Amino acid sequence: MTVELNDQDDFTLENLKRVAWQDESVVFSNLCQARMSDARQSFLRLLASDENQFIYGVTTRFGLGAKNILDADGRRAMATQTAFSRGSGVGEPYPARVVRAMIFARLTNFVTGNSAITPSLAQSVANMLDGRDLPTMRKGGQDASGESTNLAELYWHLMGGTCGEKNNNALANGSPCSAGLAGDAALRARNRLKLCEQVFALSIEAVGTSLEHYDAALAELWGDPYDAAALASLNQQLEGADSGGRRFYQAPVSWRIVPRVLGQTRRAVVHLEEVAQVALRAVTDNPIYVLPDHQSPNGRVIHNGGFHNGSAYVAMNGLCEAWADLATLVGFHLKGLANPEVTGLGAGLRLGDEENGLAYTLGGVQRSFGRKARLLASPAVLSGEIDSDSQTDVTVPTFDAFDKEVDSSAALDTCLALLTVFASQVLAIAKREPAPALRSLLGAVRHLVPPVAGVRPVAAEIAPLIALFASAALGEDVLSSR
Repeated sequence: MTVELNDQDDFTLENLKRVAWQDESVVFSNLCQARMSDARQSFLRLLASDENQFIYGVTTRFGLGAKNILDADGRRAMATQTAFSRGSGVGEPYPARVVRAMIFARLTNFVTGNSAITPSLAQSVANMLDGRDLPTMRKGGQDASGESTNLAELYWHLMGGTCGEKNNNALANGSPCSAGLAGDAALRARNRLKLCEQVFALSIEAVGTSLEHYDAALAELWGDPYDAAALASLNQQLEGADSGGRRFYQAPVSWRIVPRVLGQTRRAVVHLEEVAQVALRAVTDNPIYVLPDHQSPNGRVIHNGGFHNGSAYVAMNGLCEAWADLATLVGFHLKGLANPEVTGLGAGLRLGDEENGLAYTLGGVQRSFGRKARLLASPAVLSGEIDSDSQTDVTVPTFDAFDKEVDSSAALDTCLALLTVFASQVLAIAKREPAPALRSLLGAVRHLVPPVAGVRPVAAEIAPLIALFASAALGEDVLSSR
């Protein structure tokens, strides 16, 4: 399959998923190719109209070199200048899907004509998504004002040589990396939220709390659309649940607030989706070429800070906070499920004649990963060097925010896996079945970690379950009984 690109409206989260996650290629429509060609020609006319005009990185050098207007020879030298870096990153590389997301987001400027890129060079960038020689981008050591070092690592092989005026800017300026990172995080978050709602519904079934706590009438009374959506999702999972033998008095706070904590998580996920969608459609370059109109028949350029995405890292910070809250809530659920006063079962969640039981074996694991999730919830914020040169002073924190979200969600996956194992154990001891919608999840869990009777290395068994939950965030079906 191939994604055809006509204009900005084609840069959606769904198309990002197709290109970045499902390895589909892209093609520029005939209309789009004509738009790019016309924009390139009008930009060259603008450039020829005044040899003394200021166009950053075209009639001047980069950085502090922007103070001086270049002569014709200097402009040609700038146009064919090779990349300042062939990869300054160190350490672990980003997954291929993330790199593909960044490349896809770079194409927005091209299809609108606002990059004024040479059409053949735009096609070379699009060809990178055919899967041949995908660049490696490493996570560490690339702090910069904007994304210039990251973009140079992606496109250094296309810079210099026969490039024309402004082509280097079109490749290595703007904020497409932030758009790609935000899009990837949003797609994963959408899937992980669905899993969270199912896991907490399974915990509700395990403890046998009153279904009154999740009455659909609460949605209108609370008046919050995200809480209402979380409540509806929980009730969908709990449909057909056995009403007999449940607690008639209220459950611990950690079970009663589940729909509200999930509601705020949903709010964070939706906000990130909105931010990602805006970023994918955004024209981000410095300078931006504005297409001709009746006042500017050759177009004009605007120098700006489009290389800095001010929303993506804030939205990902918020998601980390939501993951931390859910990981903490898991800890209280585990404690409650191991408490005879809450479940009415024996201490330690013993199913057989084992000495200690599941609760004693795994009780400390969640504390470690819950604490990790809380530490990662500290926000990534603006930084930089106060004594740096007058041009490149502030560092964009989007990459740090993305890495924090990846680690935070991984910690949450561990906590969720633990909660399903505890819920499975409680249901096995009590000899109860959960609501029909939750039985596939329970079957998948028990395929990897059967109810514990006797002494087993349960902690080691949970590793494949954690991996299964991580794959769920990438859209894989993990709910079928194995």
